[in-house]
Amino acid sequence: DLKKNNEAKLFKAEDQKVVAIIPIKGESNLINKTPLLARAVDIAKNSKFVDDIIVSTDNLKTAELAVKYGAKAPFIRPPNLSEPFIGIEKVLSFTLEKLEEKNNYYDIVLLLDENYLFRKVDLIDMMIERFIASGDDVLVPGYVERRGFWIEQSGNIKQLADDTFLPRKFKESRAIISLIGLCTIMHPSIIRSGNIFSKKVNVYEINDFYSTLSLHDANVVKFIKEKSL
Repeated sequence: DLKKNNEAKLFKAEDQKVVAIIPIKGESNLINKTPLLARAVDIAKNSKFVDDIIVSTDNLKTAELAVKYGAKAPFIRPPNLSEPFIGIEKVLSFTLEKLEEKNNYYDIVLLLDENYLFRKVDLIDMMIERFIASGDDVLVPGYVERRGFWIEQSGNIKQLADDTFLPRKFKESRAIISLIGLCTIMHPSIIRSGNIFSKKVNVYEINDFYSTLSLHDANVVKFIKEKSL
């Protein structure tokens, strides 16, 4: 069928149909009266591979704003997908299903969170090329952290590696902080499966610290506002 034919094509970046999905709950966040949605859409529009930019939102005002900035918002998400316990995979699944109902099938899906304000302009295309070359099912951007990591579970603190106190250059282990909303790339079949990380997952290393900053963090928002005064 059309779905299978699309995903069975030989992987060549310029031959793939690519959709960037920007999920937004409520209204787009603002920095100095500018919606973050505008920046996310602009980055996607600068890609030479992205064919469609879809804003998946539960808010009519955000949908209208998306169209204003050059994206598409062909539907409004139902309120139940905006509950605080709903994961992003359910939002992606719903969005893909709605698109495919209208015979809009894609080879590659990008997830872009508007809150990564310092996303590099060339990141999308670099990751798509890497994704195609590697043959991965999912490519997640990640920031390598060589400092010691500990985890708390049920009140117990556990060291994640045995080389915590070694100088960084001698450490064998590396902690990788996932930046899913920065630009995660996947095949549609992975979204349909209901488990994004069920198959071949790889990490695209992000070396620029500022690209990792998300406006989900109130301290980052405060820092940006103070610097722009």
